[in-house]
Amino acid sequence: AVTPPCCASGKDDMRRTLDEANALLLPEQWQLLEHMVQVPSGPFSMGTDSPRTDAQNRPAHTVTLKAFEIDQHTVTNAQYARFVAATGHLPPLNWRNGRIPAGMELHPVTMVSFFNVSRYAEWAGKRLPTEAEWEKAARGSDGRRWPWGEEMDPNKLNTYYRIGSTTRVGSFPDGASPYGALDMAGNVSEWTQSDFLPYLGSDAQESVFRVKIADIPEDPKERSLKIASFVETDSRYKVMRGGSWKSDKCVYPPRKSP
Repeated sequence: AVTPPCCASGKDDMRRTLDEANALLLPEQWQLLEHMVQVPSGPFSMGTDSPRTDAQNRPAHTVTLKAFEIDQHTVTNAQYARFVAATGHLPPLNWRNGRIPAGMELHPVTMVSFFNVSRYAEWAGKRLPTEAEWEKAARGSDGRRWPWGEEMDPNKLNTYYRIGSTTRVGSFPDGASPYGALDMAGNVSEWTQSDFLPYLGSDAQESVFRVKIADIPEDPKERSLKIASFVETDSRYKVMRGGSWKSDKCVYPPRKSP
C-alpha cells in the first residue's frame, strides 16, 4: 500500500519545515534540477539481441512513441526533502532522524519504494516514465549500447564499485544520452511505471516475471535455520532501469525487477 502521510515518527524526528527544505539549495540549483529534456516522437530500437545479456532483455524490437519530456537529472535528496516537508510523507530510511546525510543534498534519493516515488512524481506535477520512454531517453533511436555510444567507458558513469557510493547528479556530463539526459547508466537504478513483462518474441521463462513470496515454515527448527521456499504469484514486479554504482558492466542498461 502507499505509505500514508504521517506525523512525527518519534522524539528524535527532526524533519525540516518547507522553508528549511527550500533553503537547502540556491535558487539556481533548484532551477537546474527542474530542467527537462525533450525526446522527439518516432520509432526506436528497444531491447537487444546480444547473447551476452539475460533473456528478459531480448529480443530487439521497434517501438514508436509520442514526443515527451523527462527530467535531465535523477531526483535528488533535496527535492525529495521538499516533498517530505510539504506532505508529511515519511523520509527514506537512510536519512538519520528524518534528515538528509550531510553533504548528500545533490545525490540521488535512494531507499524509496515504487509507491513513494509515484506519490512524489504526482506531487511534483509529473509521472514516472514508462519503460519504453525511459529507454528511448537513455539510448536514443539508433540502438546504441550505452547513452554515449557503443563502447563502455568507465569515465562516463558511476558503476561497478569504481567509486563505492552514489555521486552528485550530473557528475558525468560526458555520459549524457543523445537527448541530454544524465546518469541514465550507473549511479542509482530508476523506477518506471511499467510492469515487468516479457517482450513480444521473448524466450525468457514466464516465472522470471512473476512476483515470488517467501513461504515461511511453521516448524520453529526450520525457521531457526532460515529455511524457506518461494511461491510464485500472479502479481507483477515493476521495472527498474539504469543500473547503479555497484552494478556489473552490462551490455546496455538492463531491465530488472526490485
